[in-house]
Amino acid sequence: MVQGDIKTMSNKKTKTRQADLHVCAGVIHEPRPIDPLTFFTPREHAILAEYLSLKSLRPKEAIDPSLLHPVDPVQWDEAKHGVAVLDCEDFNHSTPGPLHNAVARICLTTISNLPFWASCHGNGQITYGRPPKDPSNGPARILLTEFIGGINWATSGPGISWPESYHITRIPHYETWVITASTDTPETTGFTDWAVHHVPGTRPIQEAAKEGLLVTWSDSAQEDQGVFESIQQTGLLPADEIAAVARLVWPGAKVSAVAKFIDLGVAKADDPIYTEGISIISIRRQPKPKEETTTPVVLPEDPEIQIQKEPQK
Repeated sequence: MVQGDIKTMSNKKTKTRQADLHVCAGVIHEPRPIDPLTFFTPREHAILAEYLSLKSLRPKEAIDPSLLHPVDPVQWDEAKHGVAVLDCEDFNHSTPGPLHNAVARICLTTISNLPFWASCHGNGQITYGRPPKDPSNGPARILLTEFIGGINWATSGPGISWPESYHITRIPHYETWVITASTDTPETTGFTDWAVHHVPGTRPIQEAAKEGLLVTWSDSAQEDQGVFESIQQTGLLPADEIAAVARLVWPGAKVSAVAKFIDLGVAKADDPIYTEGISIISIRRQPKPKEETTTPVVLPEDPEIQIQKEPQK
């Protein structure tokens, strides 16, 4: 956003309010109404309306149910025809699915800084966990997308981490926030990007982002997933606010952030996060009652390594 006097091409100064302008690629543009028929293709409208359960807002060109049928990713030209639901052989038939992936690809059209890894073989062949992306090859549009933050679920070996990053995107016409998750490999879901939650656009962006994290982490916890290892990056939300959301899902856990440990503790009834409009606090998990013991339990640094001491003579 730019505030103050703006020089036009005729060098004439015009005072313009900050809210009246938006900046795209460093160039100031006057706001213009969005034509839903040209901003999204009929197929993309069908995808968004299906995921958001807002079919009444889709244009008549997007009513055809065949628009949701998967297409061959090798044959489909996304730059020319827009985002489509892709036929995925590695899809594990659980949530998230191909529809969630298509929504995420719409949201992340111009975002290229996503989790990524590659390995080089002895013959010079390179294997990519996430194929390189050139945003210029995607649909010609720019959405309001903000980076929320990034975590590392675990470090399973030297240089082998399991990162996951989160973005929030405003979907025009449907006036909805969509929160997406991105990883550097499709091994777990068959996709590297998927939509995890959506929130009405009337909600403040920070609240919507927190609710998205709360939903996706709660889903993981339901599948017995433990707390993530560390907060790797911060964006829209600082580390302490990301940790506050994690505290609701994994009470008492600790995560590493900025070279220090954050004690998540247990969210109390007056925790500030409850006053910020999050509407699904009922899924908060209560800590398990501690067993009474007279001596503290000390775990080895590596639970897989059991140290046996020789009996004293």
